Amino acid sequence: MKKIKLNSKIKSVAIYGANLSGYAFKHFLESNYPKVKIEYFIDFNAQNSNKFEEIEVISPEDFIKKENKPDMTIIAPYRQSANIELILRSYGVSNLLVLEKDFEAKYVAGFLKNKKEKLLFTKLYLALKEGSKNLDFINNIDINTHGESSSRQYLDFIKKDKIKNALDCGGLNGYTSLVFEKEFKNVENIFCFEPLYDDFKDYIQCLDKKSTLYSEIIEKSGKIRIIKKGVWDKAETLKFFKNIKNPTASSANIRAQKENLYEQEIQAISIDDFRDENKLKIDFIKMDIEGAELKALMGAKKTIREDRPQLAISIYHSLSDFIKIPCYLKSICKNYAFHFGHYSKTQCESVFYAV
Repeated sequence: MKKIKLNSKIKSVAIYGANLSGYAFKHFLESNYPKVKIEYFIDFNAQNSNKFEEIEVISPEDFIKKENKPDMTIIAPYRQSANIELILRSYGVSNLLVLEKDFEAKYVAGFLKNKKEKLLFTKLYLALKEGSKNLDFINNIDINTHGESSSRQYLDFIKKDKIKNALDCGGLNGYTSLVFEKEFKNVENIFCFEPLYDDFKDYIQCLDKKSTLYSEIIEKSGKIRIIKKGVWDKAETLKFFKNIKNPTASSANIRAQKENLYEQEIQAISIDDFRDENKLKIDFIKMDIEGAELKALMGAKKTIREDRPQLAISIYHSLSDFIKIPCYLKSICKNYAFHFGHYSKTQCESVFYAV
């Protein structure tokens, strides 16, 4: 990504594009030019009282009519960005910055230090953005791509001997908690958050290749504690959509397609509240909660800042998670190193690490 440097005379900007690129540029400004004010976003889909990231969104027509415009206008990637630039210049808008078409991917990849991780993140994101299911390039990048059932998922880069209290958010039938108990030699408590645990607990386990149930092993563990709640940004009763055909894809996220979904209510809690109520210091948080990760991370802000736990967060449930979750973690995780791993030959199982 080309380095973006703003003239010191720039005090205010407008961002053309209330989209992921616009979101990423907003984060870039907040991180690098905190004194520059974003006056508003400009977007074709602007409506009355419309806001994006708590900032007003106005239509291109309203922007052109404004007499006092911001010092600079940023054009976030659009397929018609060249035409947009031409039109704005024809109306006398001269101080323009047109972002690269892959700005958001390269910006977030810049959080990573390893060149192979940068390449993997960028290629995977752009392939998903373009709707491509061809991920053959993954096989050519020898970094955290170990197939469908990698035992390293959530564990790459993690300093395992430093973990005493771990949170397994989205624990399903407890399998990952059992893996953590085996891998974290000094662990004392593993709290497995799974609102549908009673539905999953009788899945046959495969750790010892026998017919023992996960639930029987967990009961004997003494270290794994099942919490039959979801994690969210606050304590709340949520509508939860149980997927009849694919239970592991059940989610608190409202789905556009509701076929095969059974609606029920679950109790959710924030990690900050759970940590404070139990007087714990949290050393590790894993999240794979079907698209609710960003909300749950917002409910863990205090814990992350005060306890500095290591994090393994799934970001593959939506394209926006590839951008929004790393940006959010970058904003609250001080003195952390970031990594990226992908553990499937499909578009699923991408994990963003903060250690």
